[in-house]
Amino acid sequence: MDRLDDTIKLFEEVLQKMRTKLSDTHQDTLIAMGNLAYFYNVVDRLDDAIKLGEERLAAEIGNRGEDHIIVAACHSMLGTIYFTAEDHAQAENHFSASLAIREREDASAWTTLRDQNRLGEVLVAQSKFDAAQPLLLDSHQKLMEQADQIPAFLRERMLRESAERLASYYDAIDDAESAAKYRSSVKSER
Repeated sequence: MDRLDDTIKLFEEVLQKMRTKLSDTHQDTLIAMGNLAYFYNVVDRLDDAIKLGEERLAAEIGNRGEDHIIVAACHSMLGTIYFTAEDHAQAENHFSASLAIREREDASAWTTLRDQNRLGEVLVAQSKFDAAQPLLLDSHQKLMEQADQIPAFLRERMLRESAERLASYYDAIDDAESAAKYRSSVKSER
Protein backbone atom coordinates (compact mmCIF):
# COMPACT_ATOMS: atom_id res chain seq x y z
CA MET A 1 0.00 0.00 0.00
CA ASP A 2 2.95 2.33 0.57
CA ARG A 3 3.69 2.44 -3.16
CA LEU A 4 0.07 3.31 -3.89
CA ASP A 5 0.11 6.01 -1.21
CA ASP A 6 3.31 7.40 -2.76
CA THR A 7 1.67 7.34 -6.18
CA ILE A 8 -1.32 9.25 -4.87
CA LYS A 9 0.92 11.86 -3.27
CA LEU A 10 2.69 12.33 -6.60
CA PHE A 11 -0.63 12.68 -8.44
CA GLU A 12 -1.79 15.23 -5.84
CA GLU A 13 1.40 17.25 -6.33
CA VAL A 14 1.10 17.10 -10.11
CA LEU A 15 -2.54 18.18 -9.99
CA GLN A 16 -1.74 21.13 -7.71
CA LYS A 17 1.05 22.28 -10.03
CA MET A 18 -1.19 21.97 -13.07
CA ARG A 19 -3.92 23.99 -11.38
CA THR A 20 -1.36 26.70 -10.60
CA LYS A 21 0.54 26.73 -13.89
CA LEU A 22 -2.23 25.92 -16.38
CA SER A 23 -5.74 26.34 -14.94
CA ASP A 24 -8.50 24.29 -13.36
CA THR A 25 -10.09 23.73 -16.76
CA HIS A 26 -7.00 23.02 -18.89
CA GLN A 27 -7.23 19.61 -20.56
CA ASP A 28 -4.05 18.30 -18.92
CA THR A 29 -5.36 19.38 -15.50
CA LEU A 30 -8.64 17.58 -16.16
CA ILE A 31 -6.81 14.39 -17.15
CA ALA A 32 -4.80 14.61 -13.92
CA MET A 33 -8.07 15.02 -11.98
CA GLY A 34 -9.44 11.87 -13.56
CA ASN A 35 -6.29 9.91 -12.78
CA LEU A 36 -6.29 11.03 -9.16
CA ALA A 37 -10.03 10.33 -8.77
CA TYR A 38 -9.38 6.80 -10.06
CA PHE A 39 -6.65 6.19 -7.47
CA TYR A 40 -8.79 7.68 -4.69
CA ASN A 41 -11.48 5.16 -5.64
CA VAL A 42 -8.97 2.30 -5.56
CA VAL A 43 -7.97 3.12 -1.97
CA ASP A 44 -11.57 3.80 -0.84
CA ARG A 45 -11.16 7.55 -0.45
CA LEU A 46 -14.59 7.77 -1.97
CA ASP A 47 -15.55 11.27 -0.83
CA ASP A 48 -12.34 12.60 -2.41
CA ALA A 49 -12.96 10.57 -5.57
CA ILE A 50 -16.53 11.84 -5.89
CA LYS A 51 -15.58 15.46 -5.27
CA LEU A 52 -12.79 15.36 -7.85
CA GLY A 53 -14.86 13.37 -10.34
CA GLU A 54 -17.77 15.82 -10.09
CA GLU A 55 -15.38 18.77 -10.47
CA ARG A 56 -13.89 17.23 -13.60
CA LEU A 57 -17.34 16.44 -15.03
CA ALA A 58 -18.50 20.04 -14.55
CA ALA A 59 -15.32 21.39 -16.17
CA GLU A 60 -15.56 19.00 -19.12
CA ILE A 61 -19.20 19.97 -19.69
CA GLY A 62 -18.14 23.63 -19.57
CA ASN A 63 -15.32 23.01 -22.06
CA ARG A 64 -16.97 20.55 -24.43
CA GLY A 65 -20.74 20.56 -23.90
CA GLU A 66 -22.97 17.88 -22.40
CA ASP A 67 -22.88 15.44 -25.32
CA HIS A 68 -19.14 14.94 -25.80
CA ILE A 69 -17.61 11.46 -25.55
CA ILE A 70 -15.16 12.68 -22.87
CA VAL A 71 -18.18 13.77 -20.81
CA ALA A 72 -19.52 10.22 -21.24
CA ALA A 73 -16.22 8.87 -19.88
CA CYS A 74 -16.53 11.20 -16.86
CA HIS A 75 -20.07 9.98 -16.21
CA SER A 76 -18.89 6.37 -16.49
CA MET A 77 -16.10 6.94 -14.00
CA LEU A 78 -18.48 8.63 -11.58
CA GLY A 79 -20.95 5.75 -12.00
CA THR A 80 -18.18 3.38 -10.95
CA ILE A 81 -17.22 5.51 -7.95
CA TYR A 82 -20.82 5.95 -6.77
CA PHE A 83 -21.41 2.20 -7.18
CA THR A 84 -18.36 1.53 -5.01
CA ALA A 85 -19.80 4.00 -2.48
CA GLU A 86 -23.12 2.09 -2.67
CA ASP A 87 -24.98 5.18 -3.83
CA HIS A 88 -26.85 3.23 -6.48
CA ALA A 89 -29.22 6.03 -7.47
CA GLN A 90 -26.30 8.31 -8.36
CA ALA A 91 -24.50 5.43 -10.09
CA GLU A 92 -27.64 4.81 -12.17
CA ASN A 93 -27.85 8.50 -13.12
CA HIS A 94 -24.24 8.61 -14.27
CA PHE A 95 -24.24 5.31 -16.16
CA SER A 96 -27.52 6.34 -17.83
CA ALA A 97 -26.00 9.67 -18.88
CA SER A 98 -22.89 7.98 -20.22
CA LEU A 99 -24.91 5.38 -22.08
CA ALA A 100 -27.12 8.03 -23.71
CA ILE A 101 -24.07 9.84 -25.08
CA ARG A 102 -22.28 6.66 -26.14
CA GLU A 103 -25.35 5.25 -27.92
CA ARG A 104 -25.53 8.41 -30.05
CA GLU A 105 -21.83 8.08 -30.89
CA ASP A 106 -21.64 4.31 -31.53
CA ALA A 107 -24.21 1.97 -30.02
CA SER A 108 -22.13 -1.12 -30.81
CA ALA A 109 -18.80 0.07 -29.36
CA TRP A 110 -17.40 -2.05 -26.54
CA THR A 111 -17.38 1.02 -24.27
CA THR A 112 -21.10 1.49 -24.88
CA LEU A 113 -21.76 -2.17 -24.13
CA ARG A 114 -19.62 -1.98 -20.99
CA ASP A 115 -21.66 0.93 -19.65
CA GLN A 116 -24.90 -0.83 -20.60
CA ASN A 117 -23.70 -3.85 -18.64
CA ARG A 118 -22.70 -1.74 -15.64
CA LEU A 119 -26.07 0.03 -15.70
CA GLY A 120 -27.71 -3.40 -15.56
CA GLU A 121 -25.60 -4.22 -12.51
CA VAL A 122 -26.67 -1.00 -10.79
CA LEU A 123 -30.33 -1.75 -11.53
CA VAL A 124 -29.97 -5.23 -10.00
CA ALA A 125 -28.50 -3.62 -6.87
CA GLN A 126 -31.72 -1.58 -6.64
CA SER A 127 -33.96 -4.61 -7.31
CA LYS A 128 -35.05 -3.14 -10.66
CA PHE A 129 -34.91 -6.58 -12.23
CA ASP A 130 -37.24 -6.03 -15.19
CA ALA A 131 -35.14 -3.09 -16.36
CA ALA A 132 -31.83 -4.84 -15.68
CA GLN A 133 -32.44 -8.08 -17.56
CA PRO A 134 -32.52 -6.80 -21.16
CA LEU A 135 -29.49 -4.57 -20.55
CA LEU A 136 -27.45 -7.42 -19.09
CA LEU A 137 -28.46 -10.03 -21.67
CA ASP A 138 -28.04 -7.74 -24.68
CA SER A 139 -24.70 -6.30 -23.61
CA HIS A 140 -23.29 -9.70 -22.64
CA GLN A 141 -24.26 -11.28 -25.94
CA LYS A 142 -22.81 -8.40 -27.95
CA LEU A 143 -19.63 -8.29 -25.90
CA MET A 144 -19.14 -12.00 -26.55
CA GLU A 145 -19.78 -11.54 -30.28
CA GLN A 146 -17.43 -8.56 -30.50
CA ALA A 147 -14.76 -9.76 -28.08
CA ASP A 148 -12.03 -9.05 -30.62
CA GLN A 149 -12.95 -5.34 -30.47
CA ILE A 150 -12.17 -5.15 -26.74
CA PRO A 151 -8.52 -4.28 -26.03
CA ALA A 152 -6.64 -7.50 -25.27
CA PHE A 153 -5.56 -6.39 -21.79
CA LEU A 154 -9.22 -5.84 -20.78
CA ARG A 155 -10.98 -8.58 -22.75
CA GLU A 156 -10.86 -11.53 -20.35
CA ARG A 157 -11.79 -9.46 -17.30
CA MET A 158 -14.62 -7.64 -19.09
CA LEU A 159 -16.20 -10.85 -20.40
CA ARG A 160 -15.82 -12.54 -17.01
CA GLU A 161 -17.41 -9.59 -15.19
CA SER A 162 -20.28 -9.49 -17.68
CA ALA A 163 -21.02 -13.18 -17.10
CA GLU A 164 -20.71 -12.70 -13.33
CA ARG A 165 -23.21 -9.82 -13.47
CA LEU A 166 -25.69 -12.07 -15.26
CA ALA A 167 -25.14 -14.83 -12.70
CA SER A 168 -25.75 -12.30 -9.90
CA TYR A 169 -28.92 -11.12 -11.62
CA TYR A 170 -30.21 -14.70 -11.82
CA ASP A 171 -29.26 -15.29 -8.18
CA ALA A 172 -31.27 -12.21 -7.23
CA ILE A 173 -34.40 -13.51 -8.98
CA ASP A 174 -33.90 -17.05 -7.59
CA ASP A 175 -33.07 -18.72 -10.90
CA ALA A 176 -30.25 -20.99 -9.75
CA GLU A 177 -30.09 -22.91 -13.02
CA SER A 178 -29.43 -19.81 -15.13
CA ALA A 179 -27.00 -18.44 -12.54
CA ALA A 180 -25.07 -21.71 -12.68
CA LYS A 181 -24.98 -21.54 -16.49
CA TYR A 182 -23.29 -18.15 -16.46
CA ARG A 183 -21.00 -19.10 -13.58
CA SER A 184 -19.84 -22.17 -15.52
CA SER A 185 -19.16 -19.97 -18.56
CA VAL A 186 -16.89 -17.84 -16.35
CA LYS A 187 -15.00 -20.92 -15.18
CA SER A 188 -14.66 -22.30 -18.72
CA GLU A 189 -13.27 -18.96 -19.97
CA ARG A 190 -10.40 -19.07 -17.46
